Amino acid sequence: MWDKLTGKHAEQRRQNEIETLKALERDKQQANDLRKAQLDERRKLQVEIQQKRFEATKQQAELHKDLASYSRMQERQNIRVTDNFNTQSRLEKIKSPRRNKGPSLEH
Repeated sequence: MWDKLTGKHAEQRRQNEIETLKALERDKQQANDLRKAQLDERRKLQVEIQQKRFEATKQQAELHKDLASYSRMQERQNIRVTDNFNTQSRLEKIKSPRRNKGPSLEH
């Protein structure tokens, strides 16, 4: 009550209001700073994600290319093996005399 008479109460109240406003402004600024930092971090992560996706797509394309190349090599190898087998079979037929497999003339 004495404070009300001397004006200290009003002065203290005004001081509390000023400190409250300063604290609110400080909290608001900290929240803005935090949001900005989070957005900056997110932007950096998005760039990194895009780079990783690009690298993965590029690597996948290279793997498909390698697979196609390997498949073509396998096909050529299979053709060579088949050709070699056919050639070898023809050579064996030419080299080996034919035997008459008909009925025997001996009685």
